[in-house]
Amino acid sequence: MSFSNSKVGSKLAMGFGLVLLLLAAITAIGIARMVQINQQVENIVNINNVEIRAVMTMRAAIFEQSIAIRNVALMNDRAAIDRELDGLIKQDERYRSAQARLGEMFGVDSQTTSAEKDLLAKASSESAATSALFARAVELSRAGEDAALRMLITDEIGPQQIQRRQTLAALATMEDESNIEAGVRARQVFENARLQMLVMGGWRCCWAWRRRW
Repeated sequence: MSFSNSKVGSKLAMGFGLVLLLLAAITAIGIARMVQINQQVENIVNINNVEIRAVMTMRAAIFEQSIAIRNVALMNDRAAIDRELDGLIKQDERYRSAQARLGEMFGVDSQTTSAEKDLLAKASSESAATSALFARAVELSRAGEDAALRMLITDEIGPQQIQRRQTLAALATMEDESNIEAGVRARQVFENARLQMLVMGGWRCCWAWRRRW
């Protein structure tokens, strides 16, 4: 028996059942997409932003180190030089703490790319080499070997700091791009969910119009 020849009660039951089915489908789609959007937001807030802050801390530490190195190269006062070198070591510790935190985040973030891991490994290697140079600078300062200290700063520490800044700049760019991509994915999930619900709702309206009684 066709729908048009059905009894009124049967038509109402079938129509109501179809409405319930569509509502259930739309609800399921909405919930599934909300879960996906929430995952993207959590990834941005709890992972990407934390990684970016760690990189920014590392870059800030290198910036402070560069200032201290410049000051040491220009100073003649022994006490002032020692204070700058102490600050240099503290910034190195700050850098390594942020670097360790970033490494932990990369370990739990499934979306971390091999390029990001490679850059972090490069930054870690450069950091280890620079830490050894800082320790050498402290030794030279304590020994009163100012000429050797300035040569170390000019020939080794300075160029190494430039390389470190370049490495972290590249890593920061990658982290920014990752954050942007996560935002784009969240937006796409929302737009897909909206389209699906509009299509299903529109189809229901068209069906009801064609089958009106």
